Amino acid sequence: MSAPNPVPYLLAFKILAEWFPAPPLEPPYVDSPEKLKEQGKKWNRMSGILCLCLIVGCSFLFGFVARTIADKQMTALGQPLFLIRAEPWELWFWSIFLASLLGLWLSMVILRLVFGRERYGEFIMVVSNCSPYKIHSGKMAAFLFFVASPPLLGLLVLRVDSYTAFTQDAMVINATWSLGKVVTHPYQDIRGIYSVAGFHARFEDVAKPRHALVFSDGTVWTTDEGMRAARPQSDLTFIQHVAEKSGHQIVALNFLEDAPR
Repeated sequence: MSAPNPVPYLLAFKILAEWFPAPPLEPPYVDSPEKLKEQGKKWNRMSGILCLCLIVGCSFLFGFVARTIADKQMTALGQPLFLIRAEPWELWFWSIFLASLLGLWLSMVILRLVFGRERYGEFIMVVSNCSPYKIHSGKMAAFLFFVASPPLLGLLVLRVDSYTAFTQDAMVINATWSLGKVVTHPYQDIRGIYSVAGFHARFEDVAKPRHALVFSDGTVWTTDEGMRAARPQSDLTFIQHVAEKSGHQIVALNFLEDAPR
């Protein structure tokens, strides 16, 4: 597996440095690189510990809330035979990502309250000028939080809300991009079940094995709905259940577009 390309990350840091340059150095740091380095190391260690504690605490909070809400949604369904929803590790991943942004910003807010305006200004000046790209730490933390947190929170809410449940009599679908909208398809509504090898992209045909269900209203459900990766072999467990309940055979198709609507 090849290593990730560092160029986009370096470019991002350079852009942030242009947008949020570090404040100019003032005495006693302007003529004393040693004092700047020593104080920067001390304050970076202190703020790093605070930020890490906030990230860990917020991660557990967000992860716990996400799992609790996701589990409560299932109570109305009873015990479905098969259930597709966001894996616990995925909810924890997005929770940690969101908590990292919140923890970074909150640490700056707390330090400003603790230090006071003047001392906090000195803190920002020192740690910003000690960073490799000379980025204003406070402004960068606020920018990342207010720009990236809303879409991340929205994504987490959508993933918590989405699922597909297979009961004895029907499929219950709460699609990823339809917040709170639950659609129930009795197995009798299924018009066809297909094992698909790929699909027609804009410029070429793409191989993407998965299963697809076509309903009587013309809508299509595939085993890679939302952010899920299709697992053609293991997915056969519930696809065969659907085939038995609907009375349809699984038909092999080269392309999804060939499935009759």
